[in-house]
Amino acid sequence: MEGTPSAPGPIEEATVLAVVGELISAVGDGRGLGHLNLDASLERELGLGSLERVELLGRLEARLGVVFPEEALSVADTPRQLVALARKARGDGASDMPQSTGPKAHVPEDLSSRPTRRRRRPRPRRR
Repeated sequence: MEGTPSAPGPIEEATVLAVVGELISAVGDGRGLGHLNLDASLERELGLGSLERVELLGRLEARLGVVFPEEALSVADTPRQLVALARKARGDGASDMPQSTGPKAHVPEDLSSRPTRRRRRPRPRRR
């Protein structure tokens, strides 16, 4: 079940929805299950905060056998966008990322070309 990657094959939307549903059931009271569909906002409609979204990406990576780019947390707002990112990460050629109506309305065409930012450690204050 969890942690067992499936055989490499097409990434199915139903698989992504199943993983999202499993997470909603595991970490919450299940209220988001009534809103679960490909275009539901992970945060607003399904109630997944930042920590739950990190867990979701880990579960999807394990189940689908892909590695999401770092930006996936900030750009994917719906299960449909996660499907597209997973297909792109696997090389299935899904570059037609559907637009969301939320604040994170688009995903850049090529996430790998974006530079990653490293956070600097805070400097100690001088007295």
